[in-house]
Amino acid sequence: MLRIRELLKQEGKSQRWLARETGIALPTINAMVNGQREYLTAPEEEKIAKVFGVNTEELYYQGG
Repeated sequence: MLRIRELLKQEGKSQRWLARETGIALPTINAMVNGQREYLTAPEEEKIAKVFGVNTEELYYQGG
């Protein structure tokens, strides 16, 4: 499961901001945040991780 919503909240940023910063379409960001997508493509992972300053593994909740 993705942590995009949590990361946005921690940074005080909006979905629109993330779309602008990454070049990923806003409807795609919205689907990620609302759980309609459970995984990211490799390019999406790289872009989002870079913007938040985290490694790609930190974009996902760890099971357990």
